[in-house]
Amino acid sequence: MDVTVDITVVIAFLAIVILGTILPFCFYLSALTKIGAVYTGLMTSVEPVTATVLAAIFLGTAYARIDIVGFVLVLSTGFILNVGKGK
Repeated sequence: MDVTVDITVVIAFLAIVILGTILPFCFYLSALTKIGAVYTGLMTSVEPVTATVLAAIFLGTAYARIDIVGFVLVLSTGFILNVGKGK
């Protein structure tokens, strides 16, 4: 594959690295200090479902029944982790 690295490729690469990796990690660390590990973990467990819902809305992605089952399982972890917390 022939690839030409020009300023557009470099800018796109830096945008992916900064906006897609460094900033989210900094936000995650900030959330750990502000809301604690349990709630931060719950938020990160919901992130894949949020990404797929946004993909369905903005990209028109279609999902099978097994995908919906996966969404429910991911979301149920929050409920499972909080069972018995009120006692």
